[in-house]
Amino acid sequence: MKITRFLLPDDLAALKRFAECCEDTDSGGHDVSKDRMARLREIGVVESKGFGRHQITTFGGYVLNLENDESPALPLKTYADYDEAARQAHEETLRAA
Repeated sequence: MKITRFLLPDDLAALKRFAECCEDTDSGGHDVSKDRMARLREIGVVESKGFGRHQITTFGGYVLNLENDESPALPLKTYADYDEAARQAHEETLRAA
């Protein structure tokens, strides 16, 4: 499945740029325009966390994984789902020790 079915090329480029800025802890924020971030929010690939901060959504991560030729895990899960799975795995490790 090609990404262009989900996002227009300019939107995909903006999402990739936002992801790059998020990975660079020394970047001091992102340089994607407010208008483009509003568009990415409306599409559903990022969400506002208030005070000008944003986060890539589960769907946004799925789109990026497809673009990077990674096999995204389906069904999509929330951050809380991943946190719960990590907590359970950690508890199992502690019990086994």
